[in-house]
Amino acid sequence: MENFLTDLLSSKINEDFVSGTGQKVGLDSEKTNSVVSEALPFLLGALAKNTENPEGAAALQNALKKDHDGSVLDDLGGLLANPEKGKGEGILKHILGNQLGGVEGLIASKTGADKKGVNGVLKMLAPVILGGLGKMQQKGNLDASQLSNLLKMATGSTGAKSISMSFVTSFLDKNGDGSVKDDLLKMFLAWVTKFFKK
Repeated sequence: MENFLTDLLSSKINEDFVSGTGQKVGLDSEKTNSVVSEALPFLLGALAKNTENPEGAAALQNALKKDHDGSVLDDLGGLLANPEKGKGEGILKHILGNQLGGVEGLIASKTGADKKGVNGVLKMLAPVILGGLGKMQQKGNLDASQLSNLLKMATGSTGAKSISMSFVTSFLDKNGDGSVKDDLLKMFLAWVTKFFKK
């Protein structure tokens, strides 16, 4: 299952997608690529925190079944043409909450991109990430526990050269209560970061 997941993402979050995203948000491909490689650890790190308990895992399963069946991956051209189609803004609010502005600012400072461009890239990435996980859930008919275990395995194998998982969670969990955002999901920090660091 893990190979299917990484193969699926590598076929979708590719140079064409990065280039198209950059054109849409007003960034060149190199800068867009940098934003993607820095943004994914924050998105995936926030998601990763939320299936550590049964409620979070169940919320992920329900969200995927209801809104993220993976069909967005079959029409990435449509997403690039109309980003609102992916509901990225709503996904980001669920994942990052009031930390979104801080995350955008940090990524902007690390990449030299403006915050508006960073926000645009995040909005494009969020539905693709959830779509990939939704496709995998459908393919394997995964229950909440299996989804949680899959995500733990994927994030646990990280060899990230960018922002570490511990830094991501500490940055997002400003109040130290152990909860990044008590909603949605979790995913695969390691591979995507590695993919964009090739």
